[in-house]
Amino acid sequence: MGKTNETYELDLEHLPAHIAFIMDGNRTWARQHHRPKYFGHHEGTKTVRRLALECNRLGIKAMTVYAFSTENFKREKNEVDYIFKLPEEFFNSYIDELVEQNVQMLTIGHLELAPERTQKVINRCIERTKNNTGLKLVIAFIYGGRDDIIFAAKQAAELV
Repeated sequence: MGKTNETYELDLEHLPAHIAFIMDGNRTWARQHHRPKYFGHHEGTKTVRRLALECNRLGIKAMTVYAFSTENFKREKNEVDYIFKLPEEFFNSYIDELVEQNVQMLTIGHLELAPERTQKVINRCIERTKNNTGLKLVIAFIYGGRDDIIFAAKQAAELV
């Protein structure tokens, strides 16, 4: 998408309750800025922070960030390993600010498939923010449409 000079006025009386962002294009952004793909992923975490704080400021109730799909496991091992280290970097940098701004952290997906260290970091943040009443920052981590269908079918089969 190219840059435009168009401006829009935000109607503060009619904001959505929930906004979702698909984190796509980090590698492309990095390539366009002559940086390694890892830099794009790192910069993406900064964007999540800015978006979360702005959504919270506007009174939006929930923000979901689709951060790591089951399809991402097909990427190079080094890239996947780096992505699994990002939550620790993100939360070490921003958790105090999220707590101070009353943001609650949640996840959806299959966090149990992440490395143990990643799970611990994310679960610590969930625990630390569980009583916050502002924006619910939902990180979709290890999610996927096909995976969701398979998971639902297995649950239905277990009930029968």
